Amino acid sequence: MFSDPATIRTELRNRLKPLLPANWRIVDNLSQAIDTVVTVLYFEFTEVSSSVNGTALDRFTVAAKFDLVVASAGAGDEDGADADLVTLAHALQQCDDIYWDTAKKERLSNGAIAWRFPLTLLSTIEE
Repeated sequence: MFSDPATIRTELRNRLKPLLPANWRIVDNLSQAIDTVVTVLYFEFTEVSSSVNGTALDRFTVAAKFDLVVASAGAGDEDGADADLVTLAHALQQCDDIYWDTAKKERLSNGAIAWRFPLTLLSTIEE
């Protein structure tokens, strides 16, 4: 349910956490970047829309848009980053109302290689 940005972020976290490796660390956004020796999944809540691909959604339904950034443990670990890509893609494919299209590889300021997944999560508005 969507009643405020913190709620939708928590909903996404709670749905993905059991689908991901236990040693992955989840943080709210890239501004909370930390140096770590484990894979980190960053959530960036970027947009809310009343339509998807130009099609209006039903009343009280919103498309919450996130960037999920999965950063591999250790600077420059491209093989680890590519394995994390597959793990996150598999987890996302198990969710019927989470949609993503293209993931892109990038290097974070701490040297870690990461994959960025722009995704859309459909949710209903609560008062």
